[in-house]
Amino acid sequence: MIGLGTMHHWIPLFAALNLVLFVLLAVYSRKYLRAVFSGIDNRAWLIVILIFALALALRLFVPPVQHIIYIDEQWYMEAAKSILYHGHQGYYPKSIGWPVIIAVAFLFFGISNYVALYLSVFLGALTAVALFLAVYVLQGRRAALISAAAFALLPLHIRWSASAETNAASLFFVVIAVLAAFIYFRERKTPLLWLALAATAFAAQFRPENYVLILLLFMGLLLFKTGISLKTLLPWLLLLIALPNLLQVLHFSMSEQWIENDSGGKMSGSNWSLHNLYLNTARYLPEMLSRQYLPAAFVLFTAIGLYAGRKQDYFSYLLLWFMLFWAVYFTSWFQTLGGRTRFYLSFYPVMAMLFACGVDYVYGFLRKAMNKPAATAFVMLVLVSFLPQIGNAEQIQAGPERALETFIPEMAEKDIPDNCVIIANLPTILQSTTNLNVYDARYFAYDKRKQDNILSRYGCVLFFD
Repeated sequence: MIGLGTMHHWIPLFAALNLVLFVLLAVYSRKYLRAVFSGIDNRAWLIVILIFALALALRLFVPPVQHIIYIDEQWYMEAAKSILYHGHQGYYPKSIGWPVIIAVAFLFFGISNYVALYLSVFLGALTAVALFLAVYVLQGRRAALISAAAFALLPLHIRWSASAETNAASLFFVVIAVLAAFIYFRERKTPLLWLALAATAFAAQFRPENYVLILLLFMGLLLFKTGISLKTLLPWLLLLIALPNLLQVLHFSMSEQWIENDSGGKMSGSNWSLHNLYLNTARYLPEMLSRQYLPAAFVLFTAIGLYAGRKQDYFSYLLLWFMLFWAVYFTSWFQTLGGRTRFYLSFYPVMAMLFACGVDYVYGFLRKAMNKPAATAFVMLVLVSFLPQIGNAEQIQAGPERALETFIPEMAEKDIPDNCVIIANLPTILQSTTNLNVYDARYFAYDKRKQDNILSRYGCVLFFD
Protein backbone atom coordinates (compact mmCIF):
# COMPACT_ATOMS: atom_id res chain seq x y z
CA MET A 1 0.00 0.00 0.00
CA ILE A 2 2.51 2.64 -1.27
CA GLY A 3 4.78 1.61 1.60
CA LEU A 4 1.96 2.53 3.94
CA GLY A 5 2.40 -0.61 6.03
CA THR A 6 4.92 1.12 8.25
CA MET A 7 2.83 4.31 8.20
CA HIS A 8 -0.07 2.61 9.97
CA HIS A 9 1.61 3.73 13.17
CA TRP A 10 2.33 7.25 11.92
CA ILE A 11 -1.02 8.14 10.32
CA PRO A 12 -3.09 7.99 13.55
CA LEU A 13 -0.21 9.55 15.49
CA PHE A 14 -0.15 12.57 13.17
CA ALA A 15 -3.94 12.90 13.38
CA ALA A 16 -3.88 12.68 17.19
CA LEU A 17 -1.09 15.27 17.30
CA ASN A 18 -3.22 17.47 15.01
CA LEU A 19 -6.16 17.19 17.42
CA VAL A 20 -3.98 18.08 20.42
CA LEU A 21 -2.54 21.08 18.55
CA PHE A 22 -6.02 22.31 17.70
CA VAL A 23 -7.12 22.13 21.34
CA LEU A 24 -3.95 23.86 22.56
CA LEU A 25 -4.26 26.61 19.95
CA ALA A 26 -7.92 27.14 20.89
CA VAL A 27 -6.87 27.57 24.53
CA TYR A 28 -4.02 29.88 23.53
CA SER A 29 -6.40 31.98 21.40
CA ARG A 30 -9.14 32.14 24.03
CA LYS A 31 -8.89 35.90 24.57
CA TYR A 32 -9.55 36.53 20.87
CA LEU A 33 -12.39 33.99 20.85
CA ARG A 34 -14.00 35.56 23.93
CA ALA A 35 -13.83 38.96 22.25
CA VAL A 36 -15.49 37.65 19.07
CA PHE A 37 -18.40 36.06 20.95
CA SER A 38 -18.74 38.64 23.73
CA GLY A 39 -21.77 40.16 22.00
CA ILE A 40 -23.86 37.00 22.48
CA ASP A 41 -26.13 37.70 25.45
CA ASN A 42 -27.57 35.20 27.94
CA ARG A 43 -30.92 35.10 26.16
CA ALA A 44 -29.26 34.04 22.91
CA TRP A 45 -27.19 31.39 24.70
CA LEU A 46 -30.37 30.03 26.28
CA ILE A 47 -31.99 29.73 22.86
CA VAL A 48 -28.87 28.00 21.53
CA ILE A 49 -29.01 25.50 24.40
CA LEU A 50 -32.65 24.81 23.61
CA ILE A 51 -31.83 24.33 19.90
CA PHE A 52 -29.06 21.89 20.86
CA ALA A 53 -31.41 20.00 23.19
CA LEU A 54 -34.01 19.77 20.41
CA ALA A 55 -31.40 18.62 17.89
CA LEU A 56 -30.14 15.97 20.32
CA ALA A 57 -33.64 14.72 21.12
CA LEU A 58 -34.57 14.44 17.43
CA ARG A 59 -31.42 12.45 16.66
CA LEU A 60 -31.91 10.17 19.63
CA PHE A 61 -35.62 9.42 19.32
CA VAL A 62 -36.81 9.91 15.72
CA PRO A 63 -34.60 7.52 13.72
CA PRO A 64 -33.38 4.22 15.17
CA VAL A 65 -29.84 4.65 16.49
CA GLN A 66 -28.14 1.85 14.56
CA HIS A 67 -25.51 1.04 11.98
CA ILE A 68 -26.37 1.65 8.33
CA ILE A 69 -23.28 0.97 6.22
CA TYR A 70 -21.64 -2.44 6.40
CA ILE A 71 -18.84 -2.95 6.90
CA ASP A 72 -17.46 0.60 6.86
CA GLU A 73 -18.78 1.53 10.28
CA GLN A 74 -17.18 -1.58 11.76
CA TRP A 75 -13.90 -0.65 10.08
CA TYR A 76 -13.90 2.70 11.88
CA MET A 77 -14.52 1.08 15.25
CA GLU A 78 -11.98 -1.70 14.68
CA ALA A 79 -9.35 0.88 13.71
CA ALA A 80 -10.23 2.91 16.82
CA LYS A 81 -9.84 -0.18 19.03
CA SER A 82 -6.50 -0.96 17.39
CA ILE A 83 -5.29 2.62 17.95
CA LEU A 84 -6.27 2.39 21.61
CA TYR A 85 -4.77 -1.05 22.25
CA HIS A 86 -1.79 -1.13 19.90
CA GLY A 87 -1.05 2.46 18.84
CA HIS A 88 -1.69 1.78 15.15
CA GLN A 89 -4.69 1.46 12.84
CA GLY A 90 -4.17 -2.12 11.72
CA TYR A 91 -5.06 -2.64 8.06
CA TYR A 92 -7.61 0.16 7.96
CA PRO A 93 -7.27 1.93 4.55
CA LYS A 94 -9.50 5.03 4.79
CA SER A 95 -9.53 8.50 6.37
CA ILE A 96 -8.26 8.36 9.96
CA GLY A 97 -9.99 11.33 11.63
CA TRP A 98 -13.16 9.53 12.70
CA PRO A 99 -11.37 6.45 14.13
CA VAL A 100 -9.13 8.77 16.17
CA ILE A 101 -12.15 10.55 17.67
CA ILE A 102 -13.84 7.20 18.35
CA ALA A 103 -10.65 5.99 20.05
CA VAL A 104 -10.80 8.99 22.40
CA ALA A 105 -14.42 8.13 23.21
CA PHE A 106 -13.50 4.45 23.74
CA LEU A 107 -10.80 5.57 26.17
CA PHE A 108 -13.32 7.39 28.38
CA PHE A 109 -16.50 5.35 27.92
CA GLY A 110 -15.31 1.85 27.02
CA ILE A 111 -15.28 -0.08 23.77
CA SER A 112 -18.78 -0.54 22.39
CA ASN A 113 -20.44 0.12 19.07
CA TYR A 114 -23.04 2.17 20.97
CA VAL A 115 -20.28 4.54 22.12
CA ALA A 116 -19.51 5.28 18.46
CA LEU A 117 -23.21 5.59 17.60
CA TYR A 118 -24.04 8.00 20.42
CA LEU A 119 -20.86 9.98 19.77
CA SER A 120 -22.12 10.55 16.23
CA VAL A 121 -25.53 11.59 17.60
CA PHE A 122 -23.86 14.08 19.95
CA LEU A 123 -21.60 15.60 17.28
CA GLY A 124 -24.53 15.78 14.85
CA ALA A 125 -26.54 17.82 17.36
CA LEU A 126 -23.51 19.92 18.29
CA THR A 127 -23.11 20.92 14.62
CA ALA A 128 -26.12 23.23 15.05
CA VAL A 129 -24.19 25.07 17.79
CA ALA A 130 -21.05 25.31 15.65
CA LEU A 131 -23.17 26.64 12.79
CA PHE A 132 -24.71 29.25 15.10
CA LEU A 133 -21.22 30.52 15.99
CA ALA A 134 -20.10 30.58 12.34
CA VAL A 135 -23.16 32.50 11.17
CA TYR A 136 -22.90 34.85 14.12
CA VAL A 137 -19.41 35.87 13.01
CA LEU A 138 -20.71 36.64 9.51
CA GLN A 139 -24.30 37.78 9.87
CA GLY A 140 -25.11 38.46 13.51
CA ARG A 141 -27.27 36.88 16.20
CA ARG A 142 -30.70 36.67 14.55
CA ALA A 143 -29.48 34.98 11.37
CA ALA A 144 -27.29 32.67 13.47
CA LEU A 145 -30.25 31.47 15.53
CA ILE A 146 -32.37 30.97 12.41
CA SER A 147 -29.69 28.90 10.65
CA ALA A 148 -29.01 26.76 13.73
CA ALA A 149 -32.71 26.04 14.29
CA ALA A 150 -33.26 25.15 10.63
CA PHE A 151 -30.23 22.87 10.53
CA ALA A 152 -31.39 21.03 13.66
CA LEU A 153 -34.64 20.09 11.85
CA LEU A 154 -33.24 18.66 8.59
CA PRO A 155 -34.37 15.01 8.30
CA LEU A 156 -31.43 13.62 6.31
CA HIS A 157 -28.94 14.97 8.84
CA ILE A 158 -31.07 13.63 11.69
CA ARG A 159 -30.95 10.16 10.09
CA TRP A 160 -27.21 9.99 9.41
CA SER A 161 -26.32 11.43 12.81
CA ALA A 162 -27.88 8.29 14.31
CA SER A 163 -25.31 6.01 12.64
CA ALA A 164 -21.57 5.53 13.07
CA GLU A 165 -20.76 6.64 9.51
CA THR A 166 -18.25 9.45 9.06
CA ASN A 167 -20.59 12.06 7.59
CA ALA A 168 -22.15 13.64 10.67
CA ALA A 169 -18.86 13.82 12.58
CA SER A 170 -17.05 15.04 9.47
CA LEU A 171 -19.59 17.82 8.95
CA PHE A 172 -19.15 19.00 12.54
CA PHE A 173 -15.40 19.41 12.08
CA VAL A 174 -15.88 21.00 8.65
CA VAL A 175 -18.09 23.67 10.25
CA ILE A 176 -15.51 24.11 13.04
CA ALA A 177 -12.78 24.61 10.41
CA VAL A 178 -14.85 27.18 8.51
CA LEU A 179 -15.75 28.90 11.79
CA ALA A 180 -12.06 29.19 12.67
CA ALA A 181 -11.39 30.61 9.20
CA PHE A 182 -14.20 33.17 9.57
CA ILE A 183 -12.76 34.31 12.89
CA TYR A 184 -9.31 34.75 11.37
CA PHE A 185 -10.68 36.68 8.39
CA ARG A 186 -12.42 39.01 10.81
CA GLU A 187 -9.72 39.45 13.48
CA ARG A 188 -6.54 38.86 11.42
CA LYS A 189 -4.41 37.73 14.35
CA THR A 190 -1.60 35.25 13.72
CA PRO A 191 -2.66 32.79 16.49
CA LEU A 192 -6.08 32.62 14.86
CA LEU A 193 -4.48 31.71 11.53
CA TRP A 194 -2.67 28.85 13.27
CA LEU A 195 -5.98 27.78 14.79
CA ALA A 196 -7.75 27.88 11.41
CA LEU A 197 -4.99 25.80 9.82
CA ALA A 198 -5.05 23.21 12.61
CA ALA A 199 -8.85 22.94 12.36
CA THR A 200 -8.69 22.65 8.56
CA ALA A 201 -5.98 19.98 8.66
CA PHE A 202 -7.94 17.89 11.16
CA ALA A 203 -11.24 18.24 9.31
CA ALA A 204 -9.49 17.15 6.10
CA GLN A 205 -8.63 13.83 7.73
CA PHE A 206 -12.28 12.79 8.13
CA ARG A 207 -13.14 12.30 4.47
CA PRO A 208 -11.15 12.56 1.20
CA GLU A 209 -13.25 15.41 -0.18
CA ASN A 210 -12.55 17.54 2.89
CA TYR A 211 -9.08 18.35 1.56
CA VAL A 212 -10.77 21.02 -0.58
CA LEU A 213 -11.04 22.99 2.67
CA ILE A 214 -7.35 23.81 2.26
CA LEU A 215 -8.06 25.49 -1.08
CA LEU A 216 -11.13 27.16 0.42
CA LEU A 217 -9.06 28.63 3.25
CA PHE A 218 -6.42 29.95 0.85
CA MET A 219 -9.08 31.47 -1.42
CA GLY A 220 -10.55 33.10 1.66
CA LEU A 221 -7.27 34.94 2.23
CA LEU A 222 -7.71 36.49 -1.22
CA LEU A 223 -11.45 37.15 -1.00
CA PHE A 224 -11.25 38.83 2.41
CA LYS A 225 -8.01 40.63 1.47
CA THR A 226 -6.20 39.60 4.62
CA GLY A 227 -2.84 40.12 2.95
CA ILE A 228 -0.43 37.37 1.99
CA SER A 229 3.14 37.61 3.28
CA LEU A 230 5.89 35.38 4.62
CA LYS A 231 4.34 35.79 8.06
CA THR A 232 0.99 34.44 6.88
CA LEU A 233 2.42 31.73 4.63
CA LEU A 234 4.85 30.07 7.08
CA PRO A 235 2.07 28.68 9.33
CA TRP A 236 0.75 26.78 6.29
CA LEU A 237 3.53 24.26 6.88
CA LEU A 238 1.25 22.96 9.63
CA LEU A 239 -0.89 21.39 6.89
CA LEU A 240 1.87 18.82 6.34
CA ILE A 241 0.45 17.08 9.41
CA ALA A 242 -2.44 15.92 7.20
CA LEU A 243 -0.14 14.57 4.45
CA PRO A 244 0.19 10.94 5.67
CA ASN A 245 -3.58 10.52 5.73
CA LEU A 246 -3.84 12.09 2.26
CA LEU A 247 -1.43 9.51 0.81
CA GLN A 248 -3.52 6.72 2.29
CA VAL A 249 -6.91 7.96 1.06
CA LEU A 250 -5.56 8.73 -2.42
CA HIS A 251 -4.32 5.17 -2.67
CA PHE A 252 -7.66 3.77 -1.51
CA SER A 253 -9.75 6.02 -3.77
CA MET A 254 -7.64 5.58 -6.89
CA SER A 255 -6.68 1.91 -6.61
CA GLU A 256 -10.05 0.68 -7.89
CA GLN A 257 -12.04 1.22 -11.06
CA TRP A 258 -15.29 1.89 -9.22
CA ILE A 259 -17.54 2.07 -12.29
CA GLU A 260 -16.42 -1.39 -13.42
CA ASN A 261 -16.79 -2.77 -9.89
CA ASP A 262 -20.30 -1.40 -9.39
CA SER A 263 -21.56 -2.54 -12.80
CA GLY A 264 -19.96 -5.99 -12.70
CA GLY A 265 -17.74 -5.10 -15.65
CA LYS A 266 -20.63 -3.95 -17.86
CA MET A 267 -19.48 -0.31 -17.76
CA SER A 268 -16.12 1.42 -17.72
CA GLY A 269 -14.87 4.95 -17.26
CA SER A 270 -12.89 7.28 -15.08
CA ASN A 271 -13.59 7.64 -11.37
CA TRP A 272 -13.68 11.41 -12.00
CA SER A 273 -14.84 13.07 -15.22
CA LEU A 274 -16.84 15.96 -16.67
CA HIS A 275 -19.23 13.33 -18.01
CA ASN A 276 -19.93 12.31 -14.41
CA LEU A 277 -20.44 15.98 -13.53
CA TYR A 278 -23.15 16.36 -16.16
CA LEU A 279 -24.94 13.09 -15.41
CA ASN A 280 -24.77 13.43 -11.62
CA THR A 281 -25.95 17.03 -11.63
CA ALA A 282 -28.89 16.27 -13.91
CA ARG A 283 -29.94 13.24 -11.90
CA TYR A 284 -29.07 13.99 -8.28
CA LEU A 285 -29.33 17.78 -7.85
CA PRO A 286 -33.16 17.63 -8.16
CA GLU A 287 -33.16 14.73 -5.70
CA MET A 288 -31.00 16.67 -3.24
CA LEU A 289 -33.47 19.56 -3.28
CA SER A 290 -36.59 17.36 -3.22
CA ARG A 291 -39.13 17.25 -0.38
CA GLN A 292 -37.94 13.75 0.44
CA TYR A 293 -34.84 15.29 2.02
CA LEU A 294 -35.47 19.01 2.44
CA PRO A 295 -38.51 21.05 3.51
CA ALA A 296 -39.83 23.18 0.66
CA ALA A 297 -39.46 26.33 2.79
CA PHE A 298 -35.77 25.57 3.29
CA VAL A 299 -35.15 25.42 -0.46
CA LEU A 300 -37.31 28.50 -1.13
CA PHE A 301 -35.61 30.77 1.39
CA THR A 302 -32.18 29.46 0.43
CA ALA A 303 -32.95 30.70 -3.09
CA ILE A 304 -34.10 34.05 -1.66
CA GLY A 305 -30.86 34.15 0.32
CA LEU A 306 -28.90 33.87 -2.92
CA TYR A 307 -30.51 37.14 -3.98
CA ALA A 308 -30.55 38.87 -0.61
CA GLY A 309 -26.93 38.07 0.24
CA ARG A 310 -25.38 38.78 -3.14
CA LYS A 311 -23.84 42.09 -2.03
CA GLN A 312 -22.42 40.80 1.26
CA ASP A 313 -18.65 40.43 1.53
CA TYR A 314 -18.97 36.78 2.57
CA PHE A 315 -21.28 35.80 -0.32
CA SER A 316 -18.49 34.77 -2.72
CA TYR A 317 -16.91 32.65 0.00
CA LEU A 318 -20.15 30.73 0.61
CA LEU A 319 -20.60 30.13 -3.11
CA LEU A 320 -17.00 28.94 -3.40
CA TRP A 321 -17.53 26.57 -0.47
CA PHE A 322 -20.60 25.12 -2.17
CA MET A 323 -18.98 24.88 -5.60
CA LEU A 324 -15.80 23.18 -4.40
CA PHE A 325 -17.75 20.36 -2.78
CA TRP A 326 -20.11 20.19 -5.73
CA ALA A 327 -17.15 19.82 -8.11
CA VAL A 328 -15.53 17.06 -6.03
CA TYR A 329 -18.72 15.07 -5.48
CA PHE A 330 -20.44 15.45 -8.82
CA THR A 331 -17.39 14.85 -11.02
CA SER A 332 -16.85 11.53 -9.23
CA TRP A 333 -18.47 8.19 -9.72
CA PHE A 334 -20.16 8.37 -6.33
CA GLN A 335 -18.84 5.06 -5.04
CA THR A 336 -15.30 6.43 -5.45
CA LEU A 337 -15.91 8.46 -2.30
CA GLY A 338 -18.49 6.06 -0.89
CA GLY A 339 -22.21 6.75 -0.89
CA ARG A 340 -24.71 9.10 -2.51
CA THR A 341 -27.50 10.70 -0.52
CA ARG A 342 -25.32 11.25 2.55
CA PHE A 343 -23.12 13.48 0.37
CA TYR A 344 -25.98 15.95 0.34
CA LEU A 345 -25.20 16.71 3.98
CA SER A 346 -22.01 18.52 3.00
CA PHE A 347 -24.07 21.26 1.35
CA TYR A 348 -26.39 21.82 4.30
CA PRO A 349 -24.28 24.30 6.31
CA VAL A 350 -23.90 26.61 3.30
CA MET A 351 -27.58 26.27 2.48
CA ALA A 352 -28.53 26.94 6.13
CA MET A 353 -26.50 30.16 6.03
CA LEU A 354 -28.21 31.28 2.83
CA PHE A 355 -31.58 30.18 4.23
CA ALA A 356 -31.01 32.40 7.27
CA CYS A 357 -30.04 35.24 4.97
CA GLY A 358 -33.28 34.79 2.99
CA VAL A 359 -35.50 34.55 6.07
CA ASP A 360 -33.76 37.53 7.67
CA TYR A 361 -34.31 39.53 4.47
CA VAL A 362 -38.07 38.90 4.56
CA TYR A 363 -38.08 39.48 8.33
CA GLY A 364 -36.60 42.95 7.80
CA PHE A 365 -39.20 43.76 5.16
CA LEU A 366 -42.11 42.62 7.38
CA ARG A 367 -40.74 44.48 10.39
CA LYS A 368 -40.74 47.72 8.42
CA ALA A 369 -44.06 47.10 6.72
CA MET A 370 -45.85 45.77 9.81
CA ASN A 371 -44.18 45.32 13.20
CA LYS A 372 -41.66 43.18 15.08
CA PRO A 373 -44.16 40.65 16.51
CA ALA A 374 -45.55 39.96 13.03
CA ALA A 375 -42.04 39.51 11.61
CA THR A 376 -41.08 37.18 14.48
CA ALA A 377 -44.27 35.16 13.97
CA PHE A 378 -43.31 34.78 10.30
CA VAL A 379 -39.90 33.30 11.25
CA MET A 380 -41.53 30.86 13.67
CA LEU A 381 -44.08 29.83 11.04
CA VAL A 382 -41.33 29.08 8.53
CA LEU A 383 -39.48 26.89 11.03
CA VAL A 384 -42.67 25.13 12.17
CA SER A 385 -43.31 24.22 8.51
CA PHE A 386 -40.26 21.90 8.77
CA LEU A 387 -41.91 19.70 11.40
CA PRO A 388 -44.09 17.47 9.17
CA GLN A 389 -41.01 16.22 7.32
CA ILE A 390 -38.99 15.28 10.37
CA GLY A 391 -40.69 11.89 10.29
CA ASN A 392 -38.86 11.18 7.00
CA ALA A 393 -35.73 10.58 9.06
CA GLU A 394 -37.30 7.41 10.45
CA GLN A 395 -37.81 5.97 6.95
CA ILE A 396 -34.41 6.76 5.44
CA GLN A 397 -32.09 3.72 5.43
CA ALA A 398 -34.47 1.88 7.76
CA GLY A 399 -34.90 -1.86 8.20
CA PRO A 400 -35.02 -4.51 10.96
CA GLU A 401 -31.89 -6.22 9.62
CA ARG A 402 -29.84 -3.15 10.49
CA ALA A 403 -31.14 -3.21 14.05
CA LEU A 404 -30.21 -6.90 14.33
CA GLU A 405 -26.71 -6.33 13.01
CA THR A 406 -26.25 -3.45 15.44
CA PHE A 407 -26.81 -5.41 18.65
CA ILE A 408 -25.40 -8.78 17.50
CA PRO A 409 -21.77 -8.11 18.61
CA GLU A 410 -22.58 -7.32 22.24
CA MET A 411 -25.24 -10.05 22.37
CA ALA A 412 -22.73 -12.57 21.00
CA GLU A 413 -20.03 -11.53 23.47
CA LYS A 414 -22.49 -11.96 26.33
CA ASP A 415 -23.84 -15.36 25.28
CA ILE A 416 -20.93 -17.17 23.59
CA PRO A 417 -18.49 -18.95 25.94
CA ASP A 418 -14.79 -18.06 25.89
CA ASN A 419 -13.83 -21.53 24.67
CA CYS A 420 -15.77 -21.07 21.42
CA VAL A 421 -14.45 -19.82 18.11
CA ILE A 422 -16.51 -18.12 15.40
CA ILE A 423 -15.84 -18.60 11.69
CA ALA A 424 -17.27 -15.55 9.89
CA ASN A 425 -17.43 -14.19 6.35
CA LEU A 426 -16.94 -10.67 7.72
CA PRO A 427 -15.02 -11.00 11.01
CA THR A 428 -14.86 -7.23 11.45
CA ILE A 429 -18.59 -7.11 12.30
CA LEU A 430 -17.91 -9.17 15.43
CA GLN A 431 -14.32 -8.17 16.16
CA SER A 432 -14.65 -4.39 15.92
CA THR A 433 -15.93 -3.87 19.47
CA THR A 434 -15.59 -7.27 21.18
CA ASN A 435 -12.91 -9.73 22.32
CA LEU A 436 -14.58 -12.70 20.66
CA ASN A 437 -12.42 -15.36 18.99
CA VAL A 438 -13.21 -14.81 15.31
CA TYR A 439 -11.50 -16.12 12.18
CA ASP A 440 -12.07 -15.25 8.54
CA ALA A 441 -14.01 -18.00 6.77
CA ARG A 442 -11.96 -17.53 3.61
CA TYR A 443 -8.72 -18.52 5.32
CA PHE A 444 -10.33 -21.25 7.40
CA ALA A 445 -11.96 -22.96 4.41
CA TYR A 446 -8.81 -23.29 2.29
CA ASP A 447 -6.12 -23.98 4.89
CA LYS A 448 -6.24 -27.51 6.35
CA ARG A 449 -3.46 -26.78 8.82
CA LYS A 450 -5.33 -23.75 10.17
CA GLN A 451 -8.52 -25.80 10.42
CA ASP A 452 -6.80 -28.48 12.49
CA ASN A 453 -5.13 -25.88 14.69
CA ILE A 454 -8.38 -24.02 15.39
CA LEU A 455 -10.44 -27.16 15.99
CA SER A 456 -7.88 -28.50 18.45
CA ARG A 457 -7.74 -25.26 20.47
CA TYR A 458 -11.43 -24.56 21.03
CA GLY A 459 -14.29 -26.50 22.60
CA CYS A 460 -16.89 -25.40 20.07
CA VAL A 461 -16.98 -23.89 16.61
CA LEU A 462 -19.72 -21.51 15.43
CA PHE A 463 -20.30 -20.11 11.95
CA PHE A 464 -21.53 -16.56 11.37
CA ASP A 465 -22.75 -15.46 7.97
